[in-house]
Amino acid sequence: MERRERFRKTMANLRSTGEPRKALQNGLVVRPKNRTPAQEIATRLELDPQSSHLLLGGVGSGKTTELLLVHEQLMNVADLAPLLIDVSEWHDLTTLESGSLLVMAGCAIAKRVPSNEAAVVTAANSFGKWAYGGRRWASAEVHYDSDDDYEPGEWVSFSGMFSPPGSSEQAPVAEMREALRALVTAIRDNEQPLPILLFDSLDRIFDENRFLALIQQDLEALKSLAIGCVLIGPITALYEERKLVLDRFDKWHLQRWADPRSDDGLKFLTDVLAKRADPDVIPLEIQPPSQFFPAALCAISSHWRTPAWKRHIWMERML
Repeated sequence: MERRERFRKTMANLRSTGEPRKALQNGLVVRPKNRTPAQEIATRLELDPQSSHLLLGGVGSGKTTELLLVHEQLMNVADLAPLLIDVSEWHDLTTLESGSLLVMAGCAIAKRVPSNEAAVVTAANSFGKWAYGGRRWASAEVHYDSDDDYEPGEWVSFSGMFSPPGSSEQAPVAEMREALRALVTAIRDNEQPLPILLFDSLDRIFDENRFLALIQQDLEALKSLAIGCVLIGPITALYEERKLVLDRFDKWHLQRWADPRSDDGLKFLTDVLAKRADPDVIPLEIQPPSQFFPAALCAISSHWRTPAWKRHIWMERML
């Protein structure tokens, strides 16, 4: 491999916008020696599948990687079915409304229900319409006597929560909860693996009231149905009154940063470089001096998602 290609591969592995799923699949993730939030969450869900969890952390601290590790561990539990839901792929986070998480959950769970019962089919169709829209018959406000069964009116199209803006019809959360209950009941009656919902990207909701509305309605609905879930939330939740956000979950977890000023943090950093950098680019036997990483540059993640200008400081001194 020529020199340019080695550098390109190293830079790609250190890219701050890299996909955590690919990093995990390619063996580029370094596991800290201490017990991680992923291990705590997965263990609790394995023992208590109805529990709810909130995962907090700074930008690039490794929250999505932890969520993927939770999914990986729960996939090995025969009677559980972890479902990863990246909320940002479903909807614009700036316009997320109450009921959105329930609709995403319903669409994901409906694919796993092994039943053609009328209640299940109706519930699955309802979630499809709430998500993507559909058509309904709108009766005309005209009343006259007639011997036939003709009902004056017309078919009206409406958009769903996740379709382009239009004439939308939002069902109440209570109605969504009952539709979700029908799906979950069918799963339990057929002794199928219980769904565990893993919601990513909610940490990018900067409107505190919008996130709080989701917690107050969607989370409470999931808890009332005994559906286990994990939400990645905004770190600002730490600064709210506990009863508003944190105390609504069975347990909350903080994904901490690795600090290169400490011995453990420095070892973690060099382990990341050893996994991701070509040894001809950054020799493994050379350790990066801690003074190259002042306090302002210490926020690194388990999959090395720090801004590029921070990563280059040491590399440029080595090259």
